[in-house]
Amino acid sequence: MAVPENAYAQDYGSGWACHFGYRNEADGCVAIVIPVNGYLVDSVMGWRCDRGYEATGNECIRIPVPENAFLSESAARDPWECDRGYRASGDQCAAIEIPQNGYPTNSSYGLGWDCERGYRQVGLECNAIKVPNNGYLVHTSYLGWRCARGYRASADACVRIEVPHNAHINSSGNDWTCNRPYLKRDDNCVSRQR
Repeated sequence: MAVPENAYAQDYGSGWACHFGYRNEADGCVAIVIPVNGYLVDSVMGWRCDRGYEATGNECIRIPVPENAFLSESAARDPWECDRGYRASGDQCAAIEIPQNGYPTNSSYGLGWDCERGYRQVGLECNAIKVPNNGYLVHTSYLGWRCARGYRASADACVRIEVPHNAHINSSGNDWTCNRPYLKRDDNCVSRQR
């Protein structure tokens, strides 16, 4: 079997395959036409567009990136993403309104902002968290604060835990447990009945 120009022999299929940069067409190998801003690859098309360009027919067209945006790193996502503090709105990036004591996040969902430490979101504002005496700020609580060990939350305050005789503050720090072998009855620790 004759091997066409710009091809090499192989032991399977048609007995030949085209060199890199050529494609099989009409029982021969023709050069792949690479568009401006494109490069050769091993694929069905034989070429791919440079970063910042996308294939439209047989051309590589520049991706229009709006103000306050940048090219995406992943071809699987949108070709561009908005800068932090901006959100896509059609083919533009609109500024996110961030309240006082708030900061922009990189999240593409939700409000696009979060409150600084010591503040909690209430509607579209960041309100100061009022930490009671014997309390401290936390990020994981709805209240935004937790009581120190030996105290428990009661309304907007941290009240001292009254520990009865034969008991100790438990591992959570906000309640008490009877010492062994005593049992909890109401607010006391009583001897175990034999």
